[in-house]
Amino acid sequence: MRFFSNCITLDNSGSVGATFYHPYKFIASDHVTSLINNDFNKYIYLFITATIRHQIQGKYDFNREISDKRINKEMIMLLFDKNNQLDFYYMENYMKQIQNNHIDKLSILK
Repeated sequence: MRFFSNCITLDNSGSVGATFYHPYKFIASDHVTSLINNDFNKYIYLFITATIRHQIQGKYDFNREISDKRINKEMIMLLFDKNNQLDFYYMENYMKQIQNNHIDKLSILK
């Protein structure tokens, strides 16, 4: 059994391309690829999860599963800052803003 936590999973078969962030400890099957970077926080993982989901949507399905070879060919487009470094500051703050907007909308429903 493979135990993981605080990472992104990408379904290789079944619900091909389904992408989720898992902040908790879990067991992954052989039909899931786990994407891990110990330097990422919750918000960066959420941003990257949404980006992957958007970019691979419709490319894979039950008849065209994601293999390791296909995953390695994928290029996920992320934001860079003026110093040509990944803009983790923007990614994190953007997701915090999205979260706060949803919290505000939900609090109105109370």
